[in-house]
Amino acid sequence: MQISQKYLAYDRITCGAGDFTPYTVKGIKDLSAVNRKGLSATTKKGVPLLAKYAVTITPSMYHEDTTNPDGNSLYKAPAGQVDISKDVVMVRFYGAPNNWVTRNACVKIHNAREKFLKSQGIKKSERGAYDHTIRYKYRASESNVLTPVNGELDLQLDPDGVAYADEAVTYRAPINGGTWDYTDIVFADDPSGATLHLVGGHASEDTTPNFQSLCAGQLYLSSRATIDSDSNREQEDSPATDSILQKMMSPVGEGLRDEVRADVRDSADNPPYDLSITNNDAYEAVEIGRLSFVVGQASSATAIIEAPLGQFEAHFAASTVNGRTNASGNVEMTVELLGLSEM
Repeated sequence: MQISQKYLAYDRITCGAGDFTPYTVKGIKDLSAVNRKGLSATTKKGVPLLAKYAVTITPSMYHEDTTNPDGNSLYKAPAGQVDISKDVVMVRFYGAPNNWVTRNACVKIHNAREKFLKSQGIKKSERGAYDHTIRYKYRASESNVLTPVNGELDLQLDPDGVAYADEAVTYRAPINGGTWDYTDIVFADDPSGATLHLVGGHASEDTTPNFQSLCAGQLYLSSRATIDSDSNREQEDSPATDSILQKMMSPVGEGLRDEVRADVRDSADNPPYDLSITNNDAYEAVEIGRLSFVVGQASSATAIIEAPLGQFEAHFAASTVNGRTNASGNVEMTVELLGLSEM
């Protein structure tokens, strides 16, 4: 797909001392808005796309011991606090796992939905213009979803070249965008439908009749047969106890063959991953990058991340000196699309 406008800007992102604050970036949704076209996070066959981004974080502006800073989107400290220049902003990025479960889940859900709609006599011409690929949420309940801002500057220059705040232009305004309709999965037991998300499981499908949102990975794993914990059980009766080849290949250790065979049969036959269906590791968020910078250096930091289906969470926090707990600051973030590839 042709994407010409690849640069997105976000501001008014608050970080402070204490716990990390999560923000959600819906890359494909936002790129659709600025490119004025309906982009998809999967191919027409349901294969999910992996977005490669360059994410840069910068303090909105640095002011030392300023009670009324220019504008409002500044990284600042309360009056009398002069150690802010030593504050460190840290950002952790999280995304859906880039593995075969996420990929196969998206493909199987796409195929199942297409087959179900066809069985109900629904023609493709009857469906919405953007309904031919699935739009996933990041989580069932998303936190602080960011909206890109336009290019209008916060600060103006007076005739002497000094920056000042225009009271009428406090922040860059968020873009208007359009309506991003998430895909509903409708099936016989739940005709009201449920949205789909990538991170965080849902309740058991055996005991829950209705859902608000369904986890793609869990849907996929619950539709597959569970691998037996003893995956070589069919070999328990072979080789034969008196195998000629066994005797020929290890005549010296013939007296130990039963013990060796018992050990081998019980060795490395358990899958090295979570076999549970609910709360499985395969659809929990994984860290896909991190960065940090010192506020007083007026610096920025960039991380290259790969986000399945173009979505990720950015968790912001500030580490302060002298145990200050009242530090508060806003930072800006830019996201540049470097490429899209199939998972």
